[in-house]
Amino acid sequence: MNYAIITHPSGLPARFRVKWETRYDHSHNRTPTPGLPKTSGAVQRLRLSLEGAMRRVLSPVSRLTPSLEVGGRWDGGDAE
Repeated sequence: MNYAIITHPSGLPARFRVKWETRYDHSHNRTPTPGLPKTSGAVQRLRLSLEGAMRRVLSPVSRLTPSLEVGGRWDGGDAE
């Protein structure tokens, strides 16, 4: 199984002190079937999302960080 996650700041401007990040992850799994030659199954998943977070200081020892994440997901591969 291969799995990769990439998170980086997006190119969107920081307005109203909102920090934007884009997230991308991909997984791929190939499984051979024991006892059956040249038979295997493969599954893939791809996700892309955009997250915005805004840190608020409530007091010297407490902070509140509300966030919103919007994204899409694609699943592909062999059916069972």
